Amino acid sequence: MMQNRHVDYKYAGKRYAVDIADCTVMPQCYAAIAESLPDFKGMHMIADIGNGTMNVMILNNGKASESRSWTVKMGANECFMAIRNLILDRKAEELPAEVIENYLRYGDADVGGDYKALMEEAAKSYAGRIFAELKAHGYNPNLMKLYVMGGGAKVVEFAGDYDHDNVTFNHDIRANAKGYEYFCYMKLRRQKAMASAG
Repeated sequence: MMQNRHVDYKYAGKRYAVDIADCTVMPQCYAAIAESLPDFKGMHMIADIGNGTMNVMILNNGKASESRSWTVKMGANECFMAIRNLILDRKAEELPAEVIENYLRYGDADVGGDYKALMEEAAKSYAGRIFAELKAHGYNPNLMKLYVMGGGAKVVEFAGDYDHDNVTFNHDIRANAKGYEYFCYMKLRRQKAMASAG
Protein backbone atom coordinates (compact mmCIF):
# COMPACT_ATOMS: atom_id res chain seq x y z
CA MET A 1 0.00 0.00 0.00
CA MET A 2 2.97 2.27 0.46
CA GLN A 3 4.59 1.57 -2.94
CA ASN A 4 3.58 4.94 -4.36
CA ARG A 5 4.07 7.45 -1.55
CA HIS A 6 3.87 10.45 -3.87
CA VAL A 7 0.70 10.84 -5.92
CA ASP A 8 -0.07 13.54 -8.51
CA TYR A 9 -3.59 13.78 -9.87
CA LYS A 10 -6.16 16.15 -11.27
CA TYR A 11 -9.69 16.42 -9.89
CA ALA A 12 -12.44 18.87 -10.86
CA GLY A 13 -9.96 20.88 -12.94
CA LYS A 14 -7.53 21.28 -10.02
CA ARG A 15 -4.09 19.66 -9.75
CA TYR A 16 -3.13 17.92 -6.49
CA ALA A 17 0.16 16.52 -5.17
CA VAL A 18 -0.10 14.21 -2.16
CA ASP A 19 2.66 12.64 -0.08
CA ILE A 20 1.47 9.61 1.91
CA ALA A 21 3.23 9.56 5.28
CA ASP A 22 1.77 6.35 6.72
CA CYS A 23 -0.86 3.70 6.15
CA THR A 24 -2.97 1.76 8.63
CA VAL A 25 -5.02 -1.30 7.69
CA MET A 26 -7.88 -2.47 9.88
CA PRO A 27 -10.99 -4.63 9.57
CA GLN A 28 -13.98 -2.71 8.27
CA CYS A 29 -16.66 -3.65 10.80
CA TYR A 30 -14.21 -3.41 13.72
CA ALA A 31 -13.42 0.21 12.86
CA ALA A 32 -17.09 1.18 13.09
CA ILE A 33 -17.32 0.14 16.75
CA ALA A 34 -13.83 1.27 17.79
CA GLU A 35 -14.95 4.10 20.05
CA SER A 36 -17.53 1.97 21.86
CA LEU A 37 -15.51 -1.23 22.40
CA PRO A 38 -15.88 -1.06 26.21
CA ASP A 39 -19.66 -1.51 25.69
CA PHE A 40 -19.13 -4.86 23.95
CA LYS A 41 -19.03 -7.06 27.06
CA GLY A 42 -19.36 -10.81 26.53
CA MET A 43 -19.76 -12.38 23.10
CA HIS A 44 -20.90 -10.34 20.10
CA MET A 45 -21.17 -10.93 16.40
CA ILE A 46 -20.74 -7.90 14.16
CA ALA A 47 -22.26 -7.96 10.67
CA ASP A 48 -21.51 -5.14 8.23
CA ILE A 49 -23.80 -5.59 5.23
CA GLY A 50 -22.57 -3.51 2.32
CA ASN A 51 -23.80 -3.43 -1.25
CA GLY A 52 -21.76 -6.40 -2.49
CA THR A 53 -20.48 -8.21 0.60
CA MET A 54 -21.17 -8.82 4.26
CA ASN A 55 -18.25 -8.65 6.70
CA VAL A 56 -18.72 -10.76 9.83
CA MET A 57 -16.64 -10.75 12.99
CA ILE A 58 -16.98 -12.33 16.43
CA LEU A 59 -15.82 -10.33 19.44
CA ASN A 60 -15.13 -11.57 22.95
CA ASN A 61 -15.26 -8.68 25.45
CA GLY A 62 -14.48 -6.22 22.66
CA LYS A 63 -11.49 -8.19 21.35
CA ALA A 64 -11.50 -9.44 17.78
CA SER A 65 -9.87 -12.59 16.54
CA GLU A 66 -8.54 -12.62 12.98
CA SER A 67 -9.47 -16.30 12.64
CA ARG A 68 -13.08 -15.45 13.51
CA SER A 69 -13.78 -12.89 10.81
CA TRP A 70 -15.16 -13.55 7.33
CA THR A 71 -16.28 -11.80 4.17
CA VAL A 72 -19.31 -13.30 2.46
CA LYS A 73 -20.73 -12.31 -0.94
CA MET A 74 -24.17 -11.51 0.38
CA GLY A 75 -24.60 -7.75 0.20
CA ALA A 76 -27.78 -5.71 -0.15
CA ASN A 77 -27.52 -5.92 -3.94
CA GLU A 78 -28.59 -9.58 -3.63
CA CYS A 79 -31.85 -8.42 -2.06
CA PHE A 80 -32.28 -5.83 -4.81
CA MET A 81 -31.85 -8.54 -7.47
CA ALA A 82 -34.15 -10.96 -5.61
CA ILE A 83 -36.95 -8.35 -5.60
CA ARG A 84 -36.36 -7.46 -9.24
CA ASN A 85 -36.34 -11.11 -10.36
CA LEU A 86 -39.38 -12.14 -8.28
CA ILE A 87 -41.50 -9.36 -9.78
CA LEU A 88 -40.17 -10.14 -13.23
CA ASP A 89 -41.07 -13.83 -12.76
CA ARG A 90 -44.51 -13.30 -11.21
CA LYS A 91 -45.68 -10.15 -13.00
CA ALA A 92 -43.57 -10.20 -16.17
CA GLU A 93 -42.71 -6.56 -15.44
CA GLU A 94 -39.50 -4.68 -14.77
CA LEU A 95 -39.88 -2.75 -11.52
CA PRO A 96 -38.09 0.65 -11.64
CA ALA A 97 -34.79 0.55 -9.74
CA GLU A 98 -35.80 3.66 -7.77
CA VAL A 99 -38.84 1.86 -6.31
CA ILE A 100 -36.70 -1.05 -5.12
CA GLU A 101 -34.01 1.29 -3.73
CA ASN A 102 -36.61 3.28 -1.78
CA TYR A 103 -38.03 0.06 -0.36
CA LEU A 104 -34.59 -1.15 0.72
CA ARG A 105 -33.67 2.23 2.19
CA TYR A 106 -36.90 2.98 4.06
CA GLY A 107 -38.65 -0.37 4.45
CA ASP A 108 -41.67 0.83 2.54
CA ALA A 109 -42.61 1.81 -0.97
CA ASP A 110 -45.60 3.74 -2.21
CA VAL A 111 -46.81 1.02 -4.59
CA GLY A 112 -50.16 -0.64 -5.10
CA GLY A 113 -51.41 -4.09 -5.97
CA ASP A 114 -49.35 -7.06 -4.96
CA TYR A 115 -45.99 -5.36 -5.72
CA LYS A 116 -45.43 -4.57 -2.06
CA ALA A 117 -46.28 -8.13 -1.00
CA LEU A 118 -43.79 -9.49 -3.53
CA MET A 119 -41.09 -7.08 -2.34
CA GLU A 120 -41.77 -8.17 1.26
CA GLU A 121 -41.56 -11.84 0.26
CA ALA A 122 -38.16 -11.35 -1.39
CA ALA A 123 -36.86 -9.20 1.51
CA LYS A 124 -37.95 -11.78 4.12
CA SER A 125 -36.25 -14.53 2.14
CA TYR A 126 -33.04 -12.44 1.93
CA ALA A 127 -33.10 -11.66 5.67
CA GLY A 128 -33.62 -15.36 6.37
CA ARG A 129 -30.56 -16.20 4.26
CA ILE A 130 -28.54 -13.55 6.13
CA PHE A 131 -29.41 -15.14 9.50
CA ALA A 132 -28.68 -18.64 8.14
CA GLU A 133 -25.25 -17.41 7.00
CA LEU A 134 -24.57 -15.78 10.38
CA LYS A 135 -25.52 -19.04 12.15
CA ALA A 136 -23.20 -20.95 9.81
CA HIS A 137 -20.38 -18.69 11.07
CA GLY A 138 -21.19 -19.26 14.74
CA TYR A 139 -24.03 -16.89 15.59
CA ASN A 140 -26.11 -18.26 18.46
CA PRO A 141 -28.73 -15.79 19.76
CA ASN A 142 -28.70 -17.56 23.15
CA LEU A 143 -24.95 -17.04 23.62
CA MET A 144 -24.18 -13.72 21.96
CA LYS A 145 -25.57 -10.39 20.85
CA LEU A 146 -25.71 -9.27 17.24
CA TYR A 147 -24.71 -5.83 15.97
CA VAL A 148 -25.76 -5.11 12.37
CA MET A 149 -24.70 -2.14 10.26
CA GLY A 150 -24.18 -1.06 6.68
CA GLY A 151 -26.60 -0.45 3.84
CA GLY A 152 -28.28 -3.83 4.28
CA ALA A 153 -28.99 -3.34 7.99
CA LYS A 154 -32.34 -1.68 7.27
CA VAL A 155 -33.57 -4.70 5.28
CA VAL A 156 -32.60 -7.11 8.07
CA GLU A 157 -34.27 -4.83 10.63
CA PHE A 158 -37.65 -4.60 8.90
CA ALA A 159 -37.78 -8.03 7.24
CA GLY A 160 -35.82 -10.27 9.61
CA ASP A 161 -37.09 -12.61 12.31
CA TYR A 162 -34.98 -12.00 15.43
CA ASP A 163 -35.02 -11.23 19.16
CA HIS A 164 -35.31 -7.42 19.35
CA ASP A 165 -33.57 -7.35 22.75
CA ASN A 166 -30.47 -9.11 21.40
CA VAL A 167 -29.92 -7.30 18.10
CA THR A 168 -28.68 -3.72 17.64
CA PHE A 169 -28.80 -1.84 14.34
CA ASN A 170 -26.50 1.02 13.37
CA HIS A 171 -27.70 2.93 10.30
CA ASP A 172 -24.86 5.48 10.24
CA ILE A 173 -23.37 5.06 6.77
CA ARG A 174 -20.21 6.86 7.97
CA ALA A 175 -19.61 4.55 10.95
CA ASN A 176 -16.54 2.89 9.41
CA ALA A 177 -15.05 6.20 8.24
CA LYS A 178 -15.48 7.63 11.76
CA GLY A 179 -13.81 4.52 13.18
CA TYR A 180 -10.84 4.81 10.81
CA GLU A 181 -10.44 8.45 11.82
CA TYR A 182 -10.61 7.50 15.52
CA PHE A 183 -7.98 4.73 15.11
CA CYS A 184 -5.62 7.05 13.25
CA TYR A 185 -6.12 9.84 15.80
CA MET A 186 -5.30 7.44 18.66
CA LYS A 187 -2.23 6.15 16.79
CA LEU A 188 -0.93 9.69 16.22
CA ARG A 189 -1.63 10.56 19.85
CA ARG A 190 0.41 7.54 21.04
CA GLN A 191 3.28 8.43 18.69
CA LYS A 192 3.29 12.01 19.95
CA ALA A 193 3.27 10.85 23.59
CA MET A 194 6.18 8.47 22.93
CA ALA A 195 8.16 11.21 21.16
CA SER A 196 7.57 13.58 24.10
CA ALA A 197 8.63 10.93 26.63
CA GLY A 198 11.78 10.02 24.65
